[in-house]
Amino acid sequence: MRSTTFENIISKLTTLTSLEVWNISGLTCLPEKLLQNNASLMSLMIAGWADMKSIVSHEDVWAFCTSLRSLKIKVCRKLQIQVVPSHLQRLEISGCVILPTGLQSCTSLTLLEIQRCDKLKSIPNLGELHSLTQLKIKYCDNLISIPDLRGLHSLIELQICHCPKLTSLPEGLESLTRLKILVIGKFCEELDDFPSLISIEHLHASLQHLELRGWPKLKSIPDNMQVLTALESLFISHFEGMETLPEWLTKLSSLQILEIFRCSKLKESCAIGGKERYKIAHIPDIRIY
Repeated sequence: MRSTTFENIISKLTTLTSLEVWNISGLTCLPEKLLQNNASLMSLMIAGWADMKSIVSHEDVWAFCTSLRSLKIKVCRKLQIQVVPSHLQRLEISGCVILPTGLQSCTSLTLLEIQRCDKLKSIPNLGELHSLTQLKIKYCDNLISIPDLRGLHSLIELQICHCPKLTSLPEGLESLTRLKILVIGKFCEELDDFPSLISIEHLHASLQHLELRGWPKLKSIPDNMQVLTALESLFISHFEGMETLPEWLTKLSSLQILEIFRCSKLKESCAIGGKERYKIAHIPDIRIY
């Protein structure tokens, strides 16, 4: 859609509560009238804008967005995100160059998702996001560091996966006492072992779902997992060097679902009648593919 057509359409709109805008050519930011005239706008998604350099022309425009709770930004390669409304509850950023400054002021956030940001090397401090229940950091090829997560006391779901330059898990995992869902890996393929999970041993009575994504060099899953006796589902993928399962899997009596994906040396031995099957025979739902 051309910018003039878009501006003509939105100039007549005053009662929007949700808006998705894809690939408007020729515009470098959202028209001010769009936000000024639609104070009830609660959800906004911007995707595929080749020319967009900033979301709004100046920060003061966000003052009109008192109802905005959800903001999604996807594949806007020139976009330099400055500030975003501090009252946002959901922020999803994909395929962008930099993250917003002042992200730590968004203290109402319950979901923060950052993915496919290829130039991103670090994540800013998130310690003030005490309302955050979901944090997802995925497919960031050059990410080398994630800040201490110690202040995220409300976190229920944490995903850190497919970041091939990461060599360790972030500090502060021991403080995530409400965590129920954890998805981690694939990390730097030069690592001979999966990063230690000793920092999540305190979750032995609360963690319900765990996904471990490995890489060909790995021959085992972390032994720290054996204390996670509340686990109900376990997903293991891409541990292609792993030939046997640990004996302690028999002790995870709460497990209801086990998925083993792309672990070529385990596929036959864990099948019905295979030599490793007895270690997982107590699990009602076993999926190997």
